[in-house]
Amino acid sequence: MRRPRWGRRILLFLIALVGFQYGMLTWFAPRFVQQVLQRLVSRQLWIDDATWAFPLTTVLSGIHMRGSTEASALTIQQAVIRPRWYSPTLKTLWIDSLDIHQPVLRLTRTSTSELVWPGVEQWLEQQAREAAKTFGQIQAVRDLNIRSVNIQDGVVEYIDESTTPVFHVVLHHISLVIGPLSIPSNQSHLSLALWAEFVGHAGHAAPVFCSGWYEPGSQDLDASCQLEPLALASFEPYFGRGAELRVYESTLKSTSHWTAKSDELNAWIQLEFGHLTEGDVSIHGRTIIDVKRLLAGQEPKLRGEMNLTGRLDQPDRWHWAFIPGDQTVQQLVGRLLERGVEVVRIPLFGRHISVSIAPASPATMQGIAQTSKEIQEALEILATPIPEPVAVEPMTPTAQPEVTQTPEPARAEPPTPDRQPELLTPDESTTVP
Repeated sequence: MRRPRWGRRILLFLIALVGFQYGMLTWFAPRFVQQVLQRLVSRQLWIDDATWAFPLTTVLSGIHMRGSTEASALTIQQAVIRPRWYSPTLKTLWIDSLDIHQPVLRLTRTSTSELVWPGVEQWLEQQAREAAKTFGQIQAVRDLNIRSVNIQDGVVEYIDESTTPVFHVVLHHISLVIGPLSIPSNQSHLSLALWAEFVGHAGHAAPVFCSGWYEPGSQDLDASCQLEPLALASFEPYFGRGAELRVYESTLKSTSHWTAKSDELNAWIQLEFGHLTEGDVSIHGRTIIDVKRLLAGQEPKLRGEMNLTGRLDQPDRWHWAFIPGDQTVQQLVGRLLERGVEVVRIPLFGRHISVSIAPASPATMQGIAQTSKEIQEALEILATPIPEPVAVEPMTPTAQPEVTQTPEPARAEPPTPDRQPELLTPDESTTVP
């Protein structure tokens, strides 16, 4: 009687088990993630391919928004997902990092002043209504927690066909780090760091960087940004409307501090115009402001600050106000107020904004310069591009990880009341055409 070959059977069983696990990891797992993501975005985003890399990394390639055109598009070359832990009982998936490589977003303002998005706005509104429902339909995953989202070498392109010549601006080489992120919960305390390069008309470019935090649930925000000197010629297509502005070699440098509490925004944008060796403002060929004469014997710079207030989610209803940052601008504002001009209309990306003007005290003007200096010093760490994140091998814990809440960073106090002089509203003012 022959003895059963248990050793061979056990070996075949182990080989089959390993093969099954390999197949689950290399074939089923990436496609499961692909299916979850496509259901999560209501199939408005299409994913061409999903692959697996050792040990548990999923790589998605060829992601694009359905219905993309030359006027509006959203594409992502590659997304790399590094999972950390999955709890079947809680139906919760923890992800160490989501790396998004070379995303491109393009939007266009047509000659009829219609803004064409790649379906993003309607899609985001739909997601806000159906996120919980979608997760309820996906039995395996109910909550998704991402430690960090890293966007590398991104591009945002804006084309305005309503100007002559056509205005074309690009924000490229975008490096953005956001996290942690929870879906569908909106209670995350998101930290963010951004580095990018702004390229305007005729190829003029300057780096821009931001740092801060945002809470989607409470609509709280605290962030600071800086734009390095950028040639004003970057916006040349907008200078020929009504009053003609010749900027020559003039530049714009800006710092800003944005705060919001329960969706109520208060932002301060410090502006510095440099290289004002030439330039003038003319109406119908008549020179109104001659910068060279105005700054005779003085430093060729003008400083001021813009204050924005309103609801964070309603930028079309923000109230804009401007106060001088030096004596020269103070004199210009004084002349306008003497002539009854209390609101100035400024063209901005195809639309006009009404800006209230008011004089400032010497302490306020000194505070503007000091605030700008403090923001620059705080953002020095972002003065160079953010390095690509180092790949970390995902861990496979033997027990459910302990979830700890990230302590809330200290929030910056808003500027003192002397930075907010009483301004006239547009209803009480005269508008410059």
